[in-house]
Amino acid sequence: PRVPTGVVVPHAAAAVLERRAPLTVVRAPSGSGKSAVVARWVHDGAVAGSVVWLSAHDGDPLPQLADAVSVSGGGRAALVRELTERGEVTVVVDDLHEADPGVDDELLDLVARAPRLHLVVLTRERRPIEVRGLVVADAAVVGAPILEEVVFRGLIYGNFKKVMTTWFALLAQAGLFGL
Repeated sequence: PRVPTGVVVPHAAAAVLERRAPLTVVRAPSGSGKSAVVARWVHDGAVAGSVVWLSAHDGDPLPQLADAVSVSGGGRAALVRELTERGEVTVVVDDLHEADPGVDDELLDLVARAPRLHLVVLTRERRPIEVRGLVVADAAVVGAPILEEVVFRGLIYGNFKKVMTTWFALLAQAGLFGL
């Protein structure tokens, strides 16, 4: 996806993403910058191995994943085999809140069966994958406060900097962030 200018990945978010837990859930309200932060993290080269970006807005993510890694036929076993043979793979599923909740169990099954898979899901709502993922896989959840920091410190500062000097932009952003 396109990476908006001025987006900065906060250190706390980067630390969670770079842990490369088998499952990372990024949950925050609409417009909070979930996709922008993860896209920046991917774009900056912080991801080892290959990256596949899917959107649940476009339908069930599992067939999309099979298409993305060129698996035709063979079902889930073939998909797991292909993901395992590829080495380190990060799969980002954007807009998971738009998918049927049954997809969560299927994604967790992939995480459990493909040891070098790092699944990052972006959602606006609490999903079954969060609760079940804590049991099935080493999971990390990035919440709204980190993403709010991105909006204030990254996007707002970037826009302030366009119309004022760096020092005034920093002071204005800090004042607004402190409210």
